Amino acid sequence: MRKILPLLFFFTLLSVDAQITVSGSCNAFNQNPIGTYSISSGIFFNGREVYTIDNLTACGDITTASSCASGGGSGNSRFRIFWDGSQWVLEAVGCIWDSVLEACTQADYTLGYTLATNSADTPLPPNGDWVSNEAGCNFTISGGSLNLEDISNNNPKIFIHPNPSFEELTVEFPQPISNATLKITNIKGQTIFSTTIQSTNRETIKLNQSAGLYFLTLILNDGKQYNYKLIKN
Repeated sequence: MRKILPLLFFFTLLSVDAQITVSGSCNAFNQNPIGTYSISSGIFFNGREVYTIDNLTACGDITTASSCASGGGSGNSRFRIFWDGSQWVLEAVGCIWDSVLEACTQADYTLGYTLATNSADTPLPPNGDWVSNEAGCNFTISGGSLNLEDISNNNPKIFIHPNPSFEELTVEFPQPISNATLKITNIKGQTIFSTTIQSTNRETIKLNQSAGLYFLTLILNDGKQYNYKLIKN
């Protein structure tokens, strides 16, 4: 079993409390990968947190070889979402008894069975545009990162998560920016939030507004403005 902890010394880690919902259909396994995924006890792989499905007992919590073989009675397959260095992966993996460690473990990352991938380089598993690798499986993933939809194709790429958002959202820039203004307006053109950004690549916003469509505007110090669409649930 690959040790994950040493990676903490080589990557800048982004820790975000989020739940990822996988919906759709898949009949490839006895267990269903459809469900809610949560951060896996602070485990990181390639600098980003790993998400595991909530409704199945973790292999590491199983204490005997016989129970490990049956997945603790709930079936042997487990499901996880992680960043492999070039893409996000939804992977199925079985519980394996390690006779040396005398513990129930899982295969190393990327050595399981790939169900779907998404190449978007986002802090959290991205919404939409997942490519299924398994016939009969169609996935929709929500609750993670989503590129803000550009109103102009020339807009710089920034990320917002979660999107759709609830009471709080985080806007991330590819690199730190200074002396810029970030504001949000409603469909009537009324400004409901405005702040000045100083030497940061992340801004957290509390959006205490009703559900609907909003517009986020980034105004740089040279006067250039870029507009994006934002959805509030």
